Amino acid sequence: MAEMNFVNLTPHIIKVVDGVGNVVIEIPSSGSIARVTVNNQLVETVNGIEIYRAVFGAVVGIPEPAMDTIYIVSMVVRQGVPARSDVASPGELVRDANGNPVGARGLVIN
Repeated sequence: MAEMNFVNLTPHIIKVVDGVGNVVIEIPSSGSIARVTVNNQLVETVNGIEIYRAVFGAVVGIPEPAMDTIYIVSMVVRQGVPARSDVASPGELVRDANGNPVGARGLVIN
């Protein structure tokens, strides 16, 4: 496989860890954020609390595909572009002995 460029379209540093929890790579935020639009629709009111259903819409902020480039986004954003094989989200969250997140086990694509 060719050497890949990773473009982090989240506001957070993405740390990818190996099977024993060692950080393999840290990918800083690019400064651009990909998002999915959300429309919250009121479903009902229970005991004075409004209950909403989130209806997800268009994804914004992901550039057009580029050769040898993977765009890293949130899982919700990735799921909003199922035809894009160049879009990934962080894999399973890995925690230290105190329960603090240390990174993600790989990346997930569609």
